[in-house]
Amino acid sequence: MTIYELKIGSDTIRYMPLKEAELDLPNCDKDGKELIKEQITKSAYKFKYADGTEYKGTIYKSLNGTAIDKGLKTKEIKDSEFEIVDRFEALDLKPQHLYFVELSNYFKEKIGDKGTASKAVKFNFSNGQYSSYTAYIYNYANSFLMVLGNAYITELIAEAKEKTPKTQTKLNELKSTDGVNKVSVLALAQARKDVKKWENFT
Repeated sequence: MTIYELKIGSDTIRYMPLKEAELDLPNCDKDGKELIKEQITKSAYKFKYADGTEYKGTIYKSLNGTAIDKGLKTKEIKDSEFEIVDRFEALDLKPQHLYFVELSNYFKEKIGDKGTASKAVKFNFSNGQYSSYTAYIYNYANSFLMVLGNAYITELIAEAKEKTPKTQTKLNELKSTDGVNKVSVLALAQARKDVKKWENFT
């Protein structure tokens, strides 16, 4: 793990990314036999067995040696498949996806519809493909959010403290190797302010 340095005023802080382990499932055929992915062109690939034989059938993923197909987007959570938990648990989840949610009065009563609401709805959720997430719905600034993720921030912090990071730091350089000025953080921040946030949703 690499430590970065950032000077803020007269002090210098050190920081490192918090990253959860990703689930990387190998490619396989319908019988679970592993396939090797080989790039042919920039956007084209072929698959072959370890002995070099090319495979032209449907590609699946292998989970513990068994072929699995893409999942379906979650459409229903039964009463026995969700629970009401403390809102802090939801805030501790490292977000991978975030959604605005419209809730019925049923759940508003369970988790609260005011800014002081202290509860959240927790369940398992898939948005399709080979994805699976822990999901929470909770009150945020008098609106409701659904957050999806697979790691908790407190656990990632504990892991980061246990690891011995590399001493090498990455410092901001003002110019690239060919002499072109690096992009200004302030210029990017101003550009973001000028973007109409909802123009892609009209």
